[in-house]
Amino acid sequence: MHKVWPTQNIAIFGKYLTASEIQYYLEFQEYPNTSETGFASVYNVLGWKQSEAREAFSMTNIQYSYGGTGTTCKVGNCDFFPGIKVSKEQRQCLSVKVCEFASKELDTGHTSVDFTQPIFKNMFDANEKFHEKATICIFAKAHKYSCGYINENGVKYNGKPKLGELVQVNNTKKKFIGCTKWKPKEKNYQFLTILPNVDLELLEMMFNEHSYHPHGIDFENDEVNTVDECFMVRPNIARSDECPFLHKIGNHIVKGVISKKASKHNHSPPPPRKTPYNIRNQLQKIINSEHILDLTRRKFLTGTMIQTYLNGKMLSDLHPSLNNQSKIDYFIEKSQRSQYPFSQNVLGVVHKFMKYNMSADPYIRSIRFLDNGQYIILCATKEQTIALSELTHIEIDMAFKRIHGITNEWEVTAYLPRVQKTLTFARIFTNIETAEAYQNLFEDLFGCIERDIGKTFNFHHIHGEGLGCIIADQHKGQALGLGQYLNSKYPHLTPIEHLQHIYKLCQVHYKW
Repeated sequence: MHKVWPTQNIAIFGKYLTASEIQYYLEFQEYPNTSETGFASVYNVLGWKQSEAREAFSMTNIQYSYGGTGTTCKVGNCDFFPGIKVSKEQRQCLSVKVCEFASKELDTGHTSVDFTQPIFKNMFDANEKFHEKATICIFAKAHKYSCGYINENGVKYNGKPKLGELVQVNNTKKKFIGCTKWKPKEKNYQFLTILPNVDLELLEMMFNEHSYHPHGIDFENDEVNTVDECFMVRPNIARSDECPFLHKIGNHIVKGVISKKASKHNHSPPPPRKTPYNIRNQLQKIINSEHILDLTRRKFLTGTMIQTYLNGKMLSDLHPSLNNQSKIDYFIEKSQRSQYPFSQNVLGVVHKFMKYNMSADPYIRSIRFLDNGQYIILCATKEQTIALSELTHIEIDMAFKRIHGITNEWEVTAYLPRVQKTLTFARIFTNIETAEAYQNLFEDLFGCIERDIGKTFNFHHIHGEGLGCIIADQHKGQALGLGQYLNSKYPHLTPIEHLQHIYKLCQVHYKW
């Protein structure tokens, strides 16, 4: 809370809108103080852009009415802001949902919120245990109900559950629990959707490091798992109506029902669901500065920038809503959708190509789709292609598999004695490996070089200078494709004769 002016008394905003107390703040109060005689919170937005100020200080950020709606009307002749157009947006507290066996400490009214109070620690601990228990339960459920898939021959597979990852239509990834025996194009395997209340990191650790024992803890009847006082508090919009904890009532162990708190004012504050704008905005900036393509929550939280920003603190110390770390997944996906609206597949590359094609030195030089289903994507800067035109030898080889699916990456490299390093001068991505496909690949590569240097690319066995050797592996399609390309340019030699002059087989590749 940042107060910059002392408290004032009696503020008149309209004929029927007054406050007996007013305080000034620099940051939005997600739990604004309340009073039966009216409490006004005034914010200093000097220096803010109007759009950012509207978002940061929006009434939708108030935790009491999160997920609800409000009404807006104009206020005429506002005494507090004379000469300024004023509107009134009215919202009401949506109350909370608590367990029928909730602690009496939750049955109390409040006019302000202080997260350092013990009651909030109890609420946050209950919420953390709730996520942990939900994770353990889905892990047990996945093993308890084994996959019963039976193939067309009547054979039951008896597959074990495993944690999988589904790439959705918008190219975002979503975890699910599937079967170890699953095969493409076969249906009716076990498939469990993972709900938002599950801790994905804990679930992944359990699948990787733990085994399931069917005679372990009985969550339905184990007295050890009962709670003496229930501090489970859910927002009013929560769908679950069952308390995740067990309660000992007399000689019985029962589950509680979560229902809306009937009293209008006598309830604890709702748990913080929405992360404040300033914290959310700062986290988004750090995420955007990372290599967003393959960024995961774990990579982000262990990164140097976020660790520097936290300065030894926990993420939840920034704001209690970040106890649920799935919010970080949402922020990452939001940045990925913003930077790569057409996802990270070929269409995404086409979008990038069209976006930067008119720049002074684009990296994606050409994209070609052919009738046979082949696509070729050539990536190189102009400086790289000019340097490549001056080489006497190059090596072309398939790079280490970094791309999912049928697309393969080819690197055009050369060892430079003056720097004693092998440098990459171009990358080519394609999906077909036939002689014709390689011929198309070489057409795009040498055609791009000729456009950049403004003259014909020289081959030593044709022009007496220029490129004299192309080192490659034993792939027949690659060699024949190069020969066919050279024959199409210089038909006085056959494809094989061209290869005898320029193509060299790499013995290291051959031995491996």
